[in-house]
Amino acid sequence: MEWIILVLLAVAGWYFYQKNSGDTNLKRVRAINYMLERYAAGIHSVDSSEFDKAVKVTIALKIGINALKNNQAFMLDEHVIAVFKQLSENDTVIYTLLKDSPDKINEFKYAFRDCHERLQRMISS
Repeated sequence: MEWIILVLLAVAGWYFYQKNSGDTNLKRVRAINYMLERYAAGIHSVDSSEFDKAVKVTIALKIGINALKNNQAFMLDEHVIAVFKQLSENDTVIYTLLKDSPDKINEFKYAFRDCHERLQRMISS
């Protein structure tokens, strides 16, 4: 009887380990997307043009995240890839959201660069 419980605990431990270990770069992109959504919610009634830009970027990020997560290249278009490319090259958005943390800024830029390259490979195949 003890060995059945031991096997069940081992399987449950393996399941939760696999569930929590994931794509770190994709998690960073999700974090920036979340922060950008919170930023957009704060400026909704103040600046409608900036709000519209933020919504377009967050939608493109969500599409790219879902495409990478589920390996669905049919969801991608040039706008989604352009948003990832822009965020990997231009760090003003990331800098604004992360508030003066240069180590984190480089990590998040690399995450966007990695996801951009993966999206390009996915759309080309």
